[in-house]
Amino acid sequence: MWIRLLLAVFAFVSLQNFATGQNVYSCGGFVKSSIPISYEKIFVKLYTSEGNLKYETDCAPNNGYYMIPVYTKGTYSVRVIPPKGWAFEPESIELKVDGETDACSQGQDLNFEFKGFAVSGRVRSGDGSADGPAGFALSLLSAKDNAVVQTTKTIDGGAYEFVAVPPGDYFVSGAEGGDMCVSRGRGAVSVKNDRATVATDLVIAGYLVEGFVKDKNQPITGITFSLFSKQVVKLADCASTAAPAEAQKAAGGLHFVCSTKSDKDGRFAFPCVPPGDFVVIGSYSSGGVQFDVVPSTASITVANSPIKFQSPFEIKGFSVVGKVLIDSTGKGAANVDVVVNGRKTAKTDQSGKYTLQQITTGKYTIGAESTDVEFGSVEVQLAPSNAVIPDVVAKGYNLCGSVRFENVPDSLSKLAHRTLILTNKNSKTDTVSIKTDQDGKFCRMVPSGRYELSPNLLKEEKDAGLVLMPPVMDVDLTKGPVKDILFNQFEATLSGQIQCLEPCRKVSLKLFDESGREVKSTLLTDKQQLQKYELTGILPGNYKLHASADQYCWEKEEQAVTIGKADAVVNFRQVGFAAQVMSTSPAQLSWTYSGTKVVKGVEELKAGTKTFCLPVAGKYEYRVQSCHKFQSERYEYDTDNPEPLSLVAVKHLVSGTIRLPQQSAEPLSVLIRSASNAEDVTLGPLTPKAGKSAANEPVDYGFEFFAERDSTLTFIPRSSVYLFTPTKHQLAVRDDCLIDAMTFVGKKGIFLNGNIQPPLDGVAITLKHKTDDALVFNVNADQQGRFKLGPLESFDGFELSAVKEGYLFTQEEKAAFGTLKAFKLSQLTIKLFDMDKTPLGGVLISLSGGVNYRSNNITDDSGVITFLGLSPGEYFVRPIFKEYSFEPQTKTVRMQEGQTEIVNLYGNRVAFSCFGNVRHLAGQSVAQAAVQAVSEGCGQVQEEDVTNEEGAFRLRGLQPGCTYRLTLRPEGQAISGAYPNFYDVTVTNGDVKGRDFVLRPAQVTMEVAGRVVIPEALLASTKVVLYREDRPETPVQTLQLQQASMFYLQSIPIDNSVYIARLQTTLPSAQFERFDLPEISFRASSTFKFLTFRFDPKKRPVDVEISKTSYVALPLAVLIALLGYNYAKVLPFAQDLLQRTIESVQPLLAAKRRSSSPAQTSAEPMDDGGLGAFDSASSMKRRQKIRKT
Repeated sequence: MWIRLLLAVFAFVSLQNFATGQNVYSCGGFVKSSIPISYEKIFVKLYTSEGNLKYETDCAPNNGYYMIPVYTKGTYSVRVIPPKGWAFEPESIELKVDGETDACSQGQDLNFEFKGFAVSGRVRSGDGSADGPAGFALSLLSAKDNAVVQTTKTIDGGAYEFVAVPPGDYFVSGAEGGDMCVSRGRGAVSVKNDRATVATDLVIAGYLVEGFVKDKNQPITGITFSLFSKQVVKLADCASTAAPAEAQKAAGGLHFVCSTKSDKDGRFAFPCVPPGDFVVIGSYSSGGVQFDVVPSTASITVANSPIKFQSPFEIKGFSVVGKVLIDSTGKGAANVDVVVNGRKTAKTDQSGKYTLQQITTGKYTIGAESTDVEFGSVEVQLAPSNAVIPDVVAKGYNLCGSVRFENVPDSLSKLAHRTLILTNKNSKTDTVSIKTDQDGKFCRMVPSGRYELSPNLLKEEKDAGLVLMPPVMDVDLTKGPVKDILFNQFEATLSGQIQCLEPCRKVSLKLFDESGREVKSTLLTDKQQLQKYELTGILPGNYKLHASADQYCWEKEEQAVTIGKADAVVNFRQVGFAAQVMSTSPAQLSWTYSGTKVVKGVEELKAGTKTFCLPVAGKYEYRVQSCHKFQSERYEYDTDNPEPLSLVAVKHLVSGTIRLPQQSAEPLSVLIRSASNAEDVTLGPLTPKAGKSAANEPVDYGFEFFAERDSTLTFIPRSSVYLFTPTKHQLAVRDDCLIDAMTFVGKKGIFLNGNIQPPLDGVAITLKHKTDDALVFNVNADQQGRFKLGPLESFDGFELSAVKEGYLFTQEEKAAFGTLKAFKLSQLTIKLFDMDKTPLGGVLISLSGGVNYRSNNITDDSGVITFLGLSPGEYFVRPIFKEYSFEPQTKTVRMQEGQTEIVNLYGNRVAFSCFGNVRHLAGQSVAQAAVQAVSEGCGQVQEEDVTNEEGAFRLRGLQPGCTYRLTLRPEGQAISGAYPNFYDVTVTNGDVKGRDFVLRPAQVTMEVAGRVVIPEALLASTKVVLYREDRPETPVQTLQLQQASMFYLQSIPIDNSVYIARLQTTLPSAQFERFDLPEISFRASSTFKFLTFRFDPKKRPVDVEISKTSYVALPLAVLIALLGYNYAKVLPFAQDLLQRTIESVQPLLAAKRRSSSPAQTSAEPMDDGGLGAFDSASSMKRRQKIRKT
C-alpha cells in the first residue's frame, strides 16, 4: 500500500509539474513513537494562512512517513490529525515556504513525536445518577508505586481527562474532606494502545449547606433552622428528629429532613446534603410570642457544589393576630385590606382574621378598607407583653342601583342627573338626597340602618305620563351593601291581528311617531291565515302603524294609532299580491291567471320599474310585445315565488327596404357586417312586401334585423343580377329601434363570362378594381375552365388575374376580356433517403444546367427539395453530405416545358464524427478554438473544426479503420499547455464522444476577438471601440474594420474589470432610417472572449417604397403585358425573362425561408423564388363566409 501511495504521489507531482511548469516543494517527515502505534490511523494536513485545507495525506503504515507537495510559495501550517485522545508534540508546525531557507526547500524533516493516550472519566453526585462538581481535584497514580503521575480537575458536569498518558496500569483518586462527602473516591484504569476510560465513576455523596443569622447586625445564637424536602431524605450526621411546630406549619406538606441551631457566631450548617430541592425555615419563640425570622423560608437546589447563603437571616420583630367584622353580629369580613398607620399591611382570610408580622413595640392605628364597606378604626399599644388587637367593625355600606327611562318623548329634555330621596325609617326627618350619573346609575355610602328610597319626577314629566315603578322601595342596610336597586319606566302595549288571503308570509310591522321616527317594529313569521301581534314598551302619544310583506297589497297599508293610558288594538287585511317589473325599454305586458278563474290584465311598461297588484294567489303567464327583443317573449310568474321580473332588451329592431324596377326572379339578400369583427350575417332570400304593385311600378322588398346595443352595422344588398344605390348603409344602434332606417334602389348590372384555354379546373380567378380595394370578386374555374364574375356597372378600371401552382396565365392576345391562356411550368423534385429509406435532411443539392443556371440548396428535415420553372434542357444533380456516399453520385435530368420530374437519391454512411469540448482549467468554455485530427496511416488525411460558444466541436468525416491524432492548433489561442496533449482515436463503425481538452492560459491577459455581421459596403465606415465601464469617456482601443468583418483587439489584463465594446459609424443619418449601434458588455475574468455584432441599417426611401413582394410583382406584370399583346413574338423572350426574374429574387426568399425552417442555403442564388411568390399571392385572397337565415 505504501509503495502504491508513493507512486500515486509521484504521478500527481509529475502531472502538476508538467501542467503548470512550476517548482514543487516536498514537505515531509515522520510521525515518531517509542511504542508501537497504528500509523495508518494518523493523517497530516496542510492549511493555508487563512485556515483553508490545502492538502491531506496519510502516513506510511510501517514507519510513519508522510509527504505533502507544495506548488506555491507562501505561509502554511502542517498539522498532525491523530485519532481522538492521541497526543503529539508538536501538534502543528508553521512554515513559510520561500524556495530557499525553509525546511522544505532544504530537505529537512518535519517530525511529530507521539506522547501518549488520554485517560478520561466522570465524577458523579448523590446516588451516582447526578452530575458531579466542577473543580474537583483528582490525581493519576501509578499502580506500581502509587506515585502521582498527573493531576487535573473536573469540568462542568464532573468530567475529567488526563492527557499524554503512556501505556500502563493506573489509579484515579479524589481528595477527601472539606465541604464534600466522598463515598467512592478511587477507580482503576489500564492504558494499552488507545485512549482509555475509567470504568468506575467516583461518587460524592453530598455537599455542605451553611448560612448565618443576625439581630440588628449582631450574631444571634439558638435560632432553629429546619431543612425540608419534597422527597424523603435521611442525613447520617443529623441528630434531630422533628421540626418546631411553627416551622412544620410553614413547610406545609414537605418532609422534614433535619434541624440545627445557630452557634455563638450566628452560623448554622447542614453537612452532606445530597443533590435535590430543599427549603430552609428559621423559627424562634419566647414567652408565647412568635418572633419573625426573615426570610421566613428559603428555597435551595443542591446540584454538584456546596451552598452558602449570601445574605444572612435576620430577626425582624414579632407577630400579632386580629379580626375585622362585617356587622355587629360578629361575622368576619373576608378578603379586605388591613391598614396599619395609613399603610395597607395585610389581608383578612375567609374568617376575617389577619396577622401582622415584624411588629415592634409601639402605638398603632388599625383599620380596614373594602370597595362596598366603610370600616371604623382602633388605636392600640402593642408590645411582646400586650399582643392583642381589638376587632375592627363595619360602620357603613354602599347603596347602589339605577333609574331607567328607556323612552323619553321628544317634547321633554332628558335629565342629565336624576334625584332620589333616602329616608331613615327610625327618623322620618332624617333624609338624604342621592343623584344619578348620566346613565341613571347611583352609588352612595350610607350608615348602617333601614331606609325608604323613592325617585323624584318633575311636574312636566308627570304631565307627559311618565311613571316609575315601584314609586317607593324599602332598603335594609344592616347586614351589608345593597347594589341591585332598580326603578323602571311604565310603558303601554299595542296589539292586533293580520288577516291574509292565504297563510301569511313574513309580515313586518313598524310603528312611527308624529315626527316620522321609527319607534317599534316586529316581524311575524307564523304561516297562519290569521296572525296576532303585540308591540310593548310604547309611551303615550300619536303614532302611525305600517304593515309590509313581500308582494302583499293591503286594504290599508298604514293606520293612525293614539296611545293614552291604556293599551290599543289595530288590525290589517290583505287584498292582493304585488308584482314588480323592471324594463330597460318600452313594452306592453299582458298577464293571465293560470288557474280556473278567468283573471287577466294589461300593463303598459315604460323604461324603469312598475309595480301592480294581482288579485289571486297562484301562477300567471306574462307575454311581452315590443319592437325590442328581450330574453324571452313569454314568462311565468308565481306569487309563491315573487321574484321581480327584469326585462332587458338584448336586441333592437332595425328595418329597411330594397326597391327594384320589377320583381326579381333571382334571389335577393342583405349582408350585415359588424364593426366588432363578428361573423357576417346574410338575410334572405327576401320576398316582396304585402300588396301587389302594378306591372310598371317598382317592387319593394323589406328586411328586418334585431341588432345588439352599441353595435355599428353595415348593410350591403346582394344580388347576382342587380347593382344598388347606395352600395351600403352604415348605422349605429343604441337603445332604440330603427324602423325604415334605409332604402336601397337596385338596377341590373353586367357580367364577365371568362374561360381558361386549354380548359383547366381549380384555377383561382380574381377580378379586382385598380383603385377601390373593396371591389374584389373571387371565383374558381370549373372543370371546363369556365368562370363568371359580376354584376358590374362596367369593366373599366378592373384587372383580371388567375393563380394555380405550377402554371402561368396570360390574357389571350386577340380574344375578349376574360379569356386566359394557361402555360404549365416545369417542376423538378429531388428526394433524399438513407439506406433504410429514412428521409435525409441537411444534404447540399447542387443543380446546374440549362442556360447558365446553377443553384445550391440544403434539404430540410423531410429530405425533399423542389425546383420550379426550369427552362428546357439538361440538368446535373449532385448530392453532397459529409460522411455519406450517394447512389448515384450524380444524376442527369432532361427537362421539357411543363414537365414534372421526380429524382430519388440514396445515401450510405461511410464515415463518422468525433465529439468533444475545449475548456479552461477553471471550467470556462473556449470558443473559436481550432481542433484537428490527422491520420498518418491513412494517407495523412486531416479533418478540423472550430469550437462554438459552448466550447463544443465535431470533427466530421473520420474514416473507419483509421487512427487519428486529435490536437489543438495554437493559432488564435494563447496556449502554453493542454491536457491531454492529444488523443489517439481509432474509428470503428460509430461516432466517438467525450474527447475533451483542458487549456491553461500562458499569461494573465484576455484575448478579445470578434466578428461584425454587416453589409460589405459598410465595413470601411465602421469601427470597434473598447471602453472600461468605469471610464466611459476614454476609449481603451479603437479598431477600423477596413475590408474584413473579423477583428482582433490587443490583449487586456484579467483584472475582473467590466469592459464595453461598441460599434461606431460615419454613415450620414439623413440617408438611413434611424438605427441603434450595438454594444456588448463583458467582464475580464477569463482568457478569451469572442464577440459578435449585427449591424444592418436600412436606407431611407427616395420616391416609392417597394416591398419584398414587389421585386416579383413588377417584372411579372411587365411579362404578362408583353405576353398578352405580343404572344407569338415575345413568348421565347418572356420565358427567358421569367427565369431570370425568379433567379434574381431567389436570394431574398431563400433568406426568409432560412429564418423560418431548418433548411439552409449557400451564398449562391437559389431558384425556388417563383413558387414562393405564387404562394404568397394566393395566400392573400380573402374568402367571405355567408350564413343564410
